[in-house]
Amino acid sequence: MTHSRIAAVGCALILGTLAGCGGGGGGGDGSGDRTGTLRLGLTDAPVDQADAVVVQFTGVELKPAGGVAFSRDFATPKTLDVLALQGTTRALLLDGETVPRRL
Repeated sequence: MTHSRIAAVGCALILGTLAGCGGGGGGGDGSGDRTGTLRLGLTDAPVDQADAVVVQFTGVELKPAGGVAFSRDFATPKTLDVLALQGTTRALLLDGETVPRRL
């Protein structure tokens, strides 16, 4: 895997994280639910220079802005063929995971 390929995968994960955070109820005064749900997906852009790009995840680490990092480990590793995840096709690493909201 080339460095540009690793960067592309990293960017896809970051964008999935940013787009995936949702908040629970509560008013604008910060008195509501302190958790939200997260969907984290992986996708890729088309590529011509690779025959295979396979990655394995044993978990993910999340860090809320201004908060402490925490991990979500998978019961079994998730192995993904990234080349199969192009366009609107994606693999979910987390789906509806309850996480602390950004305060």
